[in-house]
Amino acid sequence: MVYASLLAATRAQELDEARRDPATAFGALALRPGLRLLDVGCGTGDYLRVMAPLVAPGEATGTDLSTQLIERARQLSSVDQTNLSFRVADVYDLPFPDASFDRVTATQLMLHLSDPWTALDEMRRVLAPEGRVAIAEWDWDSTCLAVTDRDLGRRFTHLLCDQMHHGLIVRELTWRLAAHGFEQVEVVPRVQISRDLGAAFEWLIRPATRELVRTGALSEADGTRLLDDLRERAATGRYFLDRTYYVATAVTGLPLGR
Repeated sequence: MVYASLLAATRAQELDEARRDPATAFGALALRPGLRLLDVGCGTGDYLRVMAPLVAPGEATGTDLSTQLIERARQLSSVDQTNLSFRVADVYDLPFPDASFDRVTATQLMLHLSDPWTALDEMRRVLAPEGRVAIAEWDWDSTCLAVTDRDLGRRFTHLLCDQMHHGLIVRELTWRLAAHGFEQVEVVPRVQISRDLGAAFEWLIRPATRELVRTGALSEADGTRLLDDLRERAATGRYFLDRTYYVATAVTGLPLGR
């Protein structure tokens, strides 16, 4: 599955860190035993499998619109994780009653949605009073990629951002969360640096370059020159890729009259 591979590529480093120290990695959610946790747009369930033990015996539920990804999530999950479940669901119409969960998280989901703020309202609906949401997104336009031709490098990273549905959505999260009734809004940046080609090159940079050439945004000569330069820089220890993603957290208020 190509999309599953892309997810793995863009999450690989964070996932390794989360497996080593899940309490710190998911600290923004303040997870503890007994909580009900929902991962919206869970993909193959990679993060949720790490979080599930932190809330056990509480339930950890993952949803995604893709039947293939949910099936893959089920295949990858251990039968021993009895508090873990997955189901196909639309983020705009989550199949849960109001206030069903204590925590809701969404990672690399909002940028793909045609109407992310309606989805945010739906996430808030299923959150219990004083529940906590955590939304993580890359700021794609701040991607820093070392390219010998600096103008070409800058052009590529901006074009990469523009390929995303909402590549700048992280810049809207703070005021949108407040406007949609959340309180205690906080945003924490996390920087990821790569010194070799790795999965990001294989599943993100190279396919994106080919797509930009296909659409005419980059010439074929520029696309070849970019990829060859990155390979040469990697071979000589000069490869550098820096990306920043942000985790925005907020809390639902108490019911009126309480």
